[in-house]
Order: sequence, then structure tokens, then C-alpha cells
Amino acid sequence: MFQTMQPTRAAARSRQWLSLSVAALMAVAVSASAGAQSSFDIGSVPRPDGAEVVPDRASSSSVTYVYPASVDNTISATEKLLTAGGWMRYRTPDETSTRSSFRFKNGRVGIYVSFSMSGGKTDRSRIDYRHNNSIPANVPFPQDATDIVYDENRPYLRAATGMSIDAALEFFTKGLVAEGWSQLAAPAIETRFPHAKLNTVENGQRVYFNRESRERHYPQPPIMLTLQRSADKTIADLRIAPFALTQDLPFYQESAGLPQPSSQHTKTQGSMGSADSIRRETHALVIAELPVVLAFYRREMTLRGWQEQAAGASISDSAARVTFTKPDDTALLELGQRYDLTTVRLTAQVSQAAIAGRERAKKEADAKWMRDSLKEAQELIAESEAKRRVQDAAAASAPAESLRPLANAATPIPMPENANDVKFDGNKGKLDFTSSSSPKSVAAFYRDTLKPLGWQEKRSVINGPTMYRMDFTKGAQEIGMTVMLMGANANVSANGSGLQVPADPNRETERLEAEETSGFPVPKKHSMTGQGTWTVKTGKVAFRREINAQVPSDIGSVLAFYRRELTARQWKELPDGAVVKSDQVMLAFAAPDGPAVLKLGRADKETTVNIAVKNPVEAEKAGILPPAGKVKVILGNFAETEGTVTIDGKTYKVAPELPKADKPSGPILELKPGKYRYSLKLSGKVGDTGEINVAANDAWALLIGPGGILQMHMY
Repeated sequence: MFQTMQPTRAAARSRQWLSLSVAALMAVAVSASAGAQSSFDIGSVPRPDGAEVVPDRASSSSVTYVYPASVDNTISATEKLLTAGGWMRYRTPDETSTRSSFRFKNGRVGIYVSFSMSGGKTDRSRIDYRHNNSIPANVPFPQDATDIVYDENRPYLRAATGMSIDAALEFFTKGLVAEGWSQLAAPAIETRFPHAKLNTVENGQRVYFNRESRERHYPQPPIMLTLQRSADKTIADLRIAPFALTQDLPFYQESAGLPQPSSQHTKTQGSMGSADSIRRETHALVIAELPVVLAFYRREMTLRGWQEQAAGASISDSAARVTFTKPDDTALLELGQRYDLTTVRLTAQVSQAAIAGRERAKKEADAKWMRDSLKEAQELIAESEAKRRVQDAAAASAPAESLRPLANAATPIPMPENANDVKFDGNKGKLDFTSSSSPKSVAAFYRDTLKPLGWQEKRSVINGPTMYRMDFTKGAQEIGMTVMLMGANANVSANGSGLQVPADPNRETERLEAEETSGFPVPKKHSMTGQGTWTVKTGKVAFRREINAQVPSDIGSVLAFYRRELTARQWKELPDGAVVKSDQVMLAFAAPDGPAVLKLGRADKETTVNIAVKNPVEAEKAGILPPAGKVKVILGNFAETEGTVTIDGKTYKVAPELPKADKPSGPILELKPGKYRYSLKLSGKVGDTGEINVAANDAWALLIGPGGILQMHMY
């Protein structure tokens, strides 16, 4: 079992030296490779033949290509090409397996390479090259190296090579010397690191290297190269010498109520849960030897009141499993090794007894809250009920006031003169207000005033003294009214067709805001839109554009909106044939493209909108422009056999083919405005019959299909 040792003064100096060592590695090595990194152009990296550059994703440090192959085939082709170009693939010690992102190194230069589908297509892939412009701890890779694990920051390297141990030692020594390293003898190590244990390696060799720091305040840690034979391979392992790593791991912070070591000495760390969770966990990859990490957790857990349990403990050079307990918790510490890192997983679990205790305490707290809340609610209900009884008694005994109608009321039915907060919507047929009089007085007011106006009441069982429900009818019209005591006032709410008032089409009650839809202005407050265009087969400009919308506003506000918005778009309103009613509007305009019509109507308490714009220039190109004052009707056939159409007393044969030219090829009729009956005969059988209503200067299509004739307004 590992023992915690008190640090000597020399060891303390070693820890101080180590805290600056990783920074030294980065500062010195970055300087050494600055030239290679800064002059590197990512465009010089080989790419598969046929890979095309994505223009907006290219720079001197990154580039994206699109390649016509699946992701798997693209990876294979790219890696083969990079390997042939001297690029060697590696992964980092902390890296989890990935199928689409890789790292490569060629000398002192590194790149990131990632792959993905392009545009969601399985037969096209994206290749992303990105320059890894930070390799502060460069070490040489044998040319035949396989299974390369490398950390460019510490450094760390593990790889297999076919070289003999002597050849591998010569290769690495030469490469490291080129990077500024020199071999470090045992006496020098023992002088600087009195605690160092220099073990020999069975079936291999181990040597140490040192590099003088170019920064006085950042001494650089020695590295250890171990070479061992395994089958027909030599395994190379290069890492910071264990004696140069921290021997006393500092505390960083608590996470999920559990200690974590200094982030300066961890590659990754994280946690799950919180300090009060039933189960919580921390995990880390620590840049320290396993005994040092174990000593850290023994120290920090003890400081937090945990007791280490000897039972079930398992500790070796490469793994440890230790249990800690508190009265209500059990924690399991599991340590392992991943290359030069110590893996940490610390899991804490609240005991079943403590969980049961928490549940009991929660149930008791919840039950107490429910009891207190119920008691408070009952007291409030009792208080409210007492007040209501007093109000009911007062309302029942109080005589009804004689209320006078409000003068000049802008509502279809009278209102008492003391009506306040009046909200009336004649479009929806809704009226709300308050009165300082009693519900009895307001109910009597409406019974007295509505009867002479022809309204008949259907009595409800809800008839005072604090609430009245009254239903009135007058022919097909109806009004439902509720009068309720609220505090010291009577609240009145009424609705029904008897309260609906035809909207004034020339009065704007709300100013609507505009948004653009398919080239037309539409109020932002709309519930539905639909649009359509007509062009010839090869045309780019429509000869008729149209939009339909429904707007939850009154017809006057919608009309004011379109007069304002269309005028701003250089549309000129024409007086000819104008219709402006409370439920219907039809206005003609001269628009920049040609004649246009605005139609407004009412449906389901909304204003319907239809705007159509004609382009006579394009219509003439298409061959459908009618002579002035007349109508063109084009006959077409989508069925498989010839059909005959009889209209205006004449019969026309329509061939079963679609137009192939820019202009219609079927029969084109020129008619006067009006209504026309038509009939269809298809395959010798009488088919669809119907009527078409056409206006001057319009063009329509009657299209034969399997189900009959479809009418389409084309111009």
C-alpha cells in the first residue's frame, strides 16, 4: 500500500520547479517551431482528385472541400493520400474514439481533418482541413510508426515501430537533439530530484533527456524515453519523467460536493449531480502518478469528514479501489491509468436509510404545508362566505334604484347613466361595463327599457340578488346578459347578434401595421393568406398576380390600411364602379403593372381580402389578352381522350394534349361579358355541365380533366 510522505525541502523546491515546467515546454517549443508554423499554407496539403474547394470556407489556415463519394470512402481516400505525403495520423491520450475527426502531423506541422455529409447527400462529402498551429512539444515519429498516441503539449508519445531497440534509441536521440534535448545522466537527476527512483526496464532501455529552458523563470521538466520489445515490434513510450511531476497535488474546488484536484494538473475533469443529490460523481484525467492522486483524495476526503475503509480496498501500481464512508453516505474512489494519465472516478451514494429519512422528512413537510394551506383556504372561504351573506342580505333588502338611460349612448341597447369602463365591440357583438348600482337595479333597468323596444326575456333560474342571467330575443336577434356583484359594483357582460353593428367602411378604428407577402402588402395581424400567379410556360413575368387573406379587424380599418399602403406603392384609385358598403368593398386601381382590383368582404367576424393585378403586356405575349370590353375563354384538355365542349350554342373539339408552345394551342373563344352555360362530352358520354360568369376584360380557362371541367381565372 502506498504511504503518504512528508515533503522534504528539496522536494518542495522540486514542486515549485514543476509548477512552471509545462509552461516552459510550451514557451520554448513554440519559439522553436514558429517559422514552420507561420509559413504553412493549408492549401498545400494533399486532397483527393475531384475534391472541389468551397469558396467561402477557404483561408491560409483552413479550407473545406466537397468530394463526390460517401463519407467512409472519402476518409479512406484522404488518409491514403495524406500518408503517402508524409502525414502521420495520431490520437491524444484523452481522446475518445471518433469516426470522422482526426489529427495528423508532418514534422513540426500539424493539421485537424474532419469529414461529414455534404448537403445531406450520402454520395457527397465535406473534407475540412484546419491548421494545428500549436505544437509546443514536438517529438519525432518513426516513419513506420503505428498506433500513435501523442500529446503535443506535454509531450507524450506512444507508438509501435519495426526498428530494433538500438535503432529506435538512435532515431529518437537524433530527433530529440534536433529539438534541443540532451541526455540526462543519473547523477544529475539524483542531485535535482532526491526522491527520484530510476528503475531499469526488462527487455528494453530507458533514457532521460533534458532541455535547458530559454526562459529563466520557466524551468523545463526532463522527459523519459522507454523502449521495450513486444513480439516483433518495439514499443516507444516518451513522457515527462515521473519524478518531475508534482508529488503533492493541490486542491482546486468542490464539485457536486466532492473534491477536485488543481486544474493545472488535470487534462479533463467534470461532475454529475449536486452536493445534495442522492448519487453524485466526479471524474478526471490527472497529469500525476497514481500514488500522488491517491494521496490527494485520502487527504481531501478526510478533511471533509469521510473515513477510509480497509475492507474491500484494492491498491496496486496501476489501479486503486478505495471506499470512504460518512454516517449517511458511501463513496467509491476508482483510479486507473491511461498512458501517462491517472484516471479518476469518485462516486458518492446516499444510504438507503438516509434516503428513507429524507423521504419521511419531505412527506412530513409536504403534509404540514397541505394542512396549513387547507386551514388558510378554509379561513379565507369562511371569511368570504360571511361577507357574501352580508352582501346578499343587503342586496336583497335594498330597493331597486330607478336608473335613467345614458344620453347619446353609442350602443344598440340603452345603458344606465352611471355606466363606467364601457367596452363595446359592435363587430363581435360584445358589451362590458360596470355600474355603482346594485345588480337588482341594473337588471330592473334592462327589463324596463328593453321590453318597449320589442325585446322579450326568457327568465333564468339565476335571478338575484347578487347575480342575474337574462336572455332577450327580438325576431332572429338575441342578447345574453349577466349582471354580477363584484365588490361594491355591478359587473355587466352582454353579447349576441342584437349587439352587432354594421361597421362603417369609412371609419378606421385601429391602425394596422403592414408586412410584405409575395409583393403585396398584408396586415401583420392576419389569420390566413394564399397567393397565386399565372405565367406562360417559359415566361418569367406573371400576367396575373393574386392574393387572398383574412384579417381579424373591421372592414373600415382594413380599407384604410389598403388605401394607405397601395397609394404608397404608386397605385391610383379609380372611381369607376366603386362599391363601399359595411360588408362589401370593391375598388379599381391603376397599378404600375396594369389594372388591379381590391375586394373586401366579411366572413366569420373577419374581413376577407382579395387583390388581383393584371399585366396586359405579358398577357398579350401569352395570347390571352381579350379585346376591350370582351372576354377570352381558353379551352384545354388534361384527359387522355378528345373531349367536346358546348358553350354559347357552339361545340368545340379539344384535343387531349397540353400546350407545348409559349401560347395556348386549344380553342380560344371571344365572348361578351355575362353568364354562360356549358356542357362536356368525353369518350362519347355526357359529362360535366355548369355555368361560368365572366366580366369584361377578363380571361378564363375551362380545363377538361377526369372529373369534369375546372374553371380558372387567368387574367
